Amino acid sequence: MVSQGGVGSSGPPSVQPSQVSGASGVTKPANPLFKPQKYDGSKCLETFLLQFNYFALYMRWEEPDKFLHMCASLEGPAGHVLWELPQVNPTTQHLERLLQARFGTQLQAESYKAKLRTCRRAKLESLQDLYRDISRLIQLAHPGEGDKLVKYIGVESFINALDDRYLRLEILKLKPTDLEEAASHAIRLEALVDSVDGRTTDSSDQGGGRSSARPHTVFAVTDNKPDKDNDTDLVKRIEQLEKELK
Repeated sequence: MVSQGGVGSSGPPSVQPSQVSGASGVTKPANPLFKPQKYDGSKCLETFLLQFNYFALYMRWEEPDKFLHMCASLEGPAGHVLWELPQVNPTTQHLERLLQARFGTQLQAESYKAKLRTCRRAKLESLQDLYRDISRLIQLAHPGEGDKLVKYIGVESFINALDDRYLRLEILKLKPTDLEEAASHAIRLEALVDSVDGRTTDSSDQGGGRSSARPHTVFAVTDNKPDKDNDTDLVKRIEQLEKELK
């Protein structure tokens, strides 16, 4: 008896990936499990182009297929560039040049550089979120620049963005070589100081004393006369914090 799976087969028919042959005879996937992302101009163009080109490589698209699929991926403001394509033999390169001119980061680099210079840590913003913001702005503000320069700018921008003078000073002492290292130092130092502050506050509450502050905030200008007992207490607390930080 002949089954649907073929002559002499007793099991179910084997399922093979759906494939088609292009104009040049090259076999390529016909029904992929995912599709190219849509692009409307609101997100990073370089990311969209990288994803699209990798997908086109996987699909083994030839130039006509690649051009038509990129056209279909554009919507909103990004889709308006289709009106500017040449009437005769438009190509993917034409389309990419138009997108770069309208939405590319090369022309917007100065704007991102200004944002990077003025970037500051927001209230209640975590150091991890600040690190991600700085990293994104560096990629947009300095596309294609040397690795050494980008590393230096990353460290400088991250330290300047911190809202804590004590953290800035301590990280500078550690001389981080790149953004990742600077963020790692900052997270570790902040966690250490917060734990020290918490223990000092708890002990002060139990003893009825004042809570301790970070080393850079314990000195304050006041019109009151100096209190020797308070000065002694401050010196002891500073020494305790320095020992724990070391």
